[in-house]
Amino acid sequence: MKMIKVLLVIAAVSVSSLAMAEGGSDRIFDRAHAANKAAMQAYCDASL
Repeated sequence: MKMIKVLLVIAAVSVSSLAMAEGGSDRIFDRAHAANKAAMQAYCDASL
C-alpha cells in the first residue's frame, strides 16, 4: 500500500513538471513567432 502511494506521488510530480515545461515552451515559441513576424515585416518594408 505504501508503495502505491509513493508511485502516485512520483507520478503526480512528474505530470506537473511536464505541464510546467509545456507552458515554458509555448512562451518561447510565441516569442520566436513574434520575432519572425517582425523580421518578415521589416524585410517587406525594405524591399519596397
